[in-house]
Amino acid sequence: MSIFSRSRRLTYIALILTLILSSALSAAVFVFAAGSSPVQLSSDPYTNTTSQHQTEVEPDSFSNGSTIVTATQVGRFSDGGASNIGWATSTDNGITWKNGFLPGTTVYATPAGQYERVSDPSVAYDAAHHTWMISSLAISTATGSPVGAAVLVSLSSDGGLTWGPALGTANHTLGLGGQPVVQPNGTVVVPIINAFETTMLSFVSTNGGASWSITHVISDVRDHANSGGLRTSPLPSAETDAAGNVYVAWQDCRFRRGCSSNDIVLSKSSDGVHWSGVSRVPIDPVTSGADHFIPGLGVDPSTSGASAHLGLTYHFYPSAACTAATCQLDVGFISSTNGGATWSTSTQLAGPMTLSWLASTNQGPMVGDYIATSILAGQAWGPFAVASAPSGGLFDEAMFVPTGGLPVTGGSNAATDPVVSTSSDHPASTAPPTY
Repeated sequence: MSIFSRSRRLTYIALILTLILSSALSAAVFVFAAGSSPVQLSSDPYTNTTSQHQTEVEPDSFSNGSTIVTATQVGRFSDGGASNIGWATSTDNGITWKNGFLPGTTVYATPAGQYERVSDPSVAYDAAHHTWMISSLAISTATGSPVGAAVLVSLSSDGGLTWGPALGTANHTLGLGGQPVVQPNGTVVVPIINAFETTMLSFVSTNGGASWSITHVISDVRDHANSGGLRTSPLPSAETDAAGNVYVAWQDCRFRRGCSSNDIVLSKSSDGVHWSGVSRVPIDPVTSGADHFIPGLGVDPSTSGASAHLGLTYHFYPSAACTAATCQLDVGFISSTNGGATWSTSTQLAGPMTLSWLASTNQGPMVGDYIATSILAGQAWGPFAVASAPSGGLFDEAMFVPTGGLPVTGGSNAATDPVVSTSSDHPASTAPPTY
């Protein structure tokens, strides 16, 4: 089987790893008692004047056994990237956590690295070598504008110190937000959206990444440009179950008349080539007027097929008809215990948050282009940004997880709504978004 359990968020489908940084990932331990409020994982310690501080955005997570590791951008620059990548780890099913910040990445890290900024954190576990990995995208501004300079990988122990050359798909397709997942037989499946953000695709490797297939169409993408200018896009969130079934979720407006708001939708495949029809996650009725976006899908790796347990963390506006001044941003969760056939009642985890409380970027206020959910010991853990009103010239946006995790309970809520919108309510993207 492949040495990789998962890797996340490739800016392009070229799978490049050009620089390896080794790290012990050690820091002070914080003990959190069980309670009803979310647990804060960390906060921004940096003070460089070039980025926005007390900001943490765009979390990823992965779990294995009793361990869960999260990673996030810390100290967001308005035009791309962050001062560093922060991490938080629990080795006892989320009871206690320790946190820290990656060494050797940016000039602000300890010890300092060579890059000014870093972005797009991703967590993976190499089961063959018992090695945790956090990958990130180094950003340079040497030419005046932020551009990707290298993919960095920080390791929690030895292993993975050399990498092969960059490889593309057989049909040389470009895309965004690729999420590799590995089936039990070692086949790697990568759901990804095309560069114009109009089609959800997948490609496959059956030889450990030595070569890749052509891209296969999962579905066209029809998404609503949400109100208030919040930074979002229909990037995929993907996971695999114990049998190797691949699930992919994204924001989509096809079930809302006039593409007036987004649902979170789901498609699945047993081989990464042939995909099911798109189904709606029934968070609320299609007439609710709510808008749902930035999903983080988790699948219990000990379950599969018709008994697969799914957990979905997501963001939403209770009313899509809002402005930058009036939009109220919330975080929600919903789960299924039968592979997404039916779902539980949704739960609000955080909010409301005002958009002006969020880190600003040249693509709008930001909580992250993506989030994630991991399931261990039957509980779902989805890290998410929570913001309060800025004070003293600083933001107050930090990373949290639900205290004790969330039970994956499932329920009887099903969606049988017809497709009523045939296209997005905005033009296709003309270029990949910045970092």
